[in-house]
Amino acid sequence: MRAALNDASPHAPQRACFPKSARLLTAKAFRQVLAAQNRVQSRAFVLYSRDGSGADPRVGLTVSRKVGKAYVRNRIKRVARELFRSNRQRLAFGRDFVLIARNRAASMDNDALRGELNRLFKPHWRDRVE
Repeated sequence: MRAALNDASPHAPQRACFPKSARLLTAKAFRQVLAAQNRVQSRAFVLYSRDGSGADPRVGLTVSRKVGKAYVRNRIKRVARELFRSNRQRLAFGRDFVLIARNRAASMDNDALRGELNRLFKPHWRDRVE
């Protein structure tokens, strides 16, 4: 049974992944995006962005302990990663993002978080309609 799940056959369920190439991994990369001062904010998040060096968009997530307990912070990060992963093909090429969660994000349900994140990322979509 376990071998069937790890099988690369066309009938095996596809796992959505969040590869290292899609993440900002170093403090230097975070600082470069924050220094660009290209910022958009909502009630629950602040999104910084800048032109990156790679071909694919990348994201870095920051949720401080002030936002809530670990399970709350993990939920917020999980929703943000899922939204970024599902919309990655729509985002502008070579763009780096840093997403910072505010305290208000802790009290919002997952649908409200997705709505806020969609509003923040929408200006960076390649196929946006104005």
